[in-house]
Amino acid sequence: MSASAFLRRLFGRANGEIHQQTQRLVSLCETLLSEHGEITGVALAREALACYQTLGEREREEFFDVLAKTFSPSPDAVGQAADAYRADPIPENLIRLQESAESLRPELFRRLNAAPGATAALVEMRRLILKGIAAHPQWKPFWYDEPEHQYGRHIRYYQQLQRLDVEGAWHKVAVPTLIVWGEYDWIMGRDESDRAAAIVRRAAPVTYLVRPGMNHHFFKYRDEGAAFAEKDGTFDAQAATQIAAWIRSQAPTTTTRP
Repeated sequence: MSASAFLRRLFGRANGEIHQQTQRLVSLCETLLSEHGEITGVALAREALACYQTLGEREREEFFDVLAKTFSPSPDAVGQAADAYRADPIPENLIRLQESAESLRPELFRRLNAAPGATAALVEMRRLILKGIAAHPQWKPFWYDEPEHQYGRHIRYYQQLQRLDVEGAWHKVAVPTLIVWGEYDWIMGRDESDRAAAIVRRAAPVTYLVRPGMNHHFFKYRDEGAAFAEKDGTFDAQAATQIAAWIRSQAPTTTTRP
């Protein structure tokens, strides 16, 4: 069921009676999730956040309901994948189970965060969601940690992050740069590294190293499922070797006196 169809079912209204701005924002989010181009993705993220800022209280409640329901894993799909893995616990079935249990919300927030100034807007969005959980228990999946923590970190971390202009910092880089990304990095997507490389290349040379099988912590795994579970990983020594070689290549050449 699409998010737009869910809105009609949730509120029992004809399409024309649903708040127009809510429909537009949901449509922008669906498009953003299906978009693969870097420039188009940033433009869509900027437009979606601008649309969100225009919502009134009722429209925001509608939007949060859609995020909580439609952008959550399908119970039927998770159940079927779990049954398949229980019957045959092979890596392929584990990957399908993990993929079916993943929510689209983190990916949506990650893509929205590509827009300039997005971090502040997303932190404020989470504040409103946390404030409204008591009246809207269906929003609970947004915030699974303690009241002042999320993803194991204190809210002060996100407040400090909100004040940073990471993309602006990349625009100031004017020296040779090494960017390293692991194929199985499920914490930071490829888009972030691609974006950083594209920005820095405007002013300086970039060496972009993509390590096969490596996760966020420089460990290699046999497949995505093992990387997600962080099971049986080994340190990617070759990545360390390549990084050290790049650093040495950037060192100034010195002449030894006879």
